[in-house]
Amino acid sequence: MTMASFDPAFIQLGYVTADIDSAIAYFTRTAGISEWLRWPDVAVEKVVDGTVTRSKLDLAMAWRGSTMLELIRPVSGAIGIYNLRVTGNSPVNLHHIGHGVPGDEAAFERNLETMAAAGHPVALVTRNEFGNYALVDSRATTGLYTEYLWGRTKGNALFESIPRNQIFYQAIA
Repeated sequence: MTMASFDPAFIQLGYVTADIDSAIAYFTRTAGISEWLRWPDVAVEKVVDGTVTRSKLDLAMAWRGSTMLELIRPVSGAIGIYNLRVTGNSPVNLHHIGHGVPGDEAAFERNLETMAAAGHPVALVTRNEFGNYALVDSRATTGLYTEYLWGRTKGNALFESIPRNQIFYQAIA
């Protein structure tokens, strides 16, 4: 059975932060992103190195044009993959670039196999009622993780509920 999938384009910039309110204020000031979907205390079950782990995250998401920004504040549990790299006074660190996977669930799995064969192993994968999400370890070539997203109906509905902010340009303050 083929399920709805996320747009196969580059769709997401995922940032890690220690202070989600400061990160939101930063993007509001520098990019005009004032409307966010806040999702605190998200319980995430994922497979890391073949072991089922759990973590709690605070999330905030917003669209700016066709790109979604995802802010991740690791709270507890298996959160090591969300290491913060302190860089000056920045309230955020770019963690991953997300791509939608077109097609059915088997296409998602084939994509992960292809990336692993190319030397980019799966760092974590989540499969739930929202869809399948995987972080592939592409840090050796890009300095970042690459996320692949394949959505079920509930996941697509979540993405559609994320506020869409107008694009405008201003000088970074």
